[in-house]
Amino acid sequence: MSDGVGGAGTAPPAAPTEEFGTAVEHRYTLGDFKRFFDGFGLEVRGTIAGIESYPPDPHGRPPLREQFGRLTYDALVAIEDVLVSGNLDFHAKHWVICATRGASHALRPPRAIDPRESDPPMRVQGAYDVEYISYEGSREAQAGSRLLPSVVFRNASWRPWASDGGTVFLSYHWLDSNGAVVVGDGLRTALPHTVMPADTCTMTCRVDTPRESGRFTLAIDLVEEGVTWFSHAGARLLTVAFTVRGGTR
Repeated sequence: MSDGVGGAGTAPPAAPTEEFGTAVEHRYTLGDFKRFFDGFGLEVRGTIAGIESYPPDPHGRPPLREQFGRLTYDALVAIEDVLVSGNLDFHAKHWVICATRGASHALRPPRAIDPRESDPPMRVQGAYDVEYISYEGSREAQAGSRLLPSVVFRNASWRPWASDGGTVFLSYHWLDSNGAVVVGDGLRTALPHTVMPADTCTMTCRVDTPRESGRFTLAIDLVEEGVTWFSHAGARLLTVAFTVRGGTR
C-alpha cells in the first residue's frame, strides 16, 4: 500500500530482521489488519488455495475431506490430460514413472518448444498487464501548459478496468534527461468506459507540462488508486521524448 498513488492508510510494520535463510511465518489478528489498512473497508473470506497442503481434518476421514480429495484429484487429472494431448507434460516440474512387469517401453521424447513459433507462448496474465499502442499529440510545448494527447492501449490482463465505480485512471510521470523523476504523480483522467480484458481503449488524457524548460520524457502510466501504479506492478510505460520551452531554467 502506498500513499504515492493517492491511498490513505498506515503501511504494515516492517518485519523483524531474521537470520538469512530462516523460514519465518508472521501471524496477525483482524485488529492488526484494521490498523494496517486504516481508512479502508475490509472484507474477509475463506479460500481453498493451498487445499493440497492443508486438507480439512488431515488426521480423520470426514465426508468433506473425501469430497475435496476427489475434486483435487479430478482437477489434476484433467490438467494433465490437456498437457499430454499437446505433448507438453514433460515440461512439468514432476514426472510420474509407471513400471509394468514384462511390458514394452512406451517412451516418447519431450516436445521441443521454439520461442519463434507462431503461436504465442503460454503465460500467466497479471492484473496490471497493459499494452500501450500509440500516442498522438504534442512532443513540444511551453512550460506549465495543459496538453490533451490521445492514447491507445489494450487491456492485456484478466480483469476489467473502470473509473466509474472503480479506481483505475490514466496518468503519467515526467522524467528528466537522466531518467530521474521530476513529476511522479500526474493528473488523473477517468477511463471513458469499462475496459474489458482484450479490449482496446482510445482516450484523451490531461497532461500538465513541467514548469522548467529542458528535455524530458513523458511516461504514460495507469494507476489503481490506493493500490499501485501499473508500472510498479511490472507493466511497461508508454514513453515519449519531449521538449519543454520557456520555463525557469
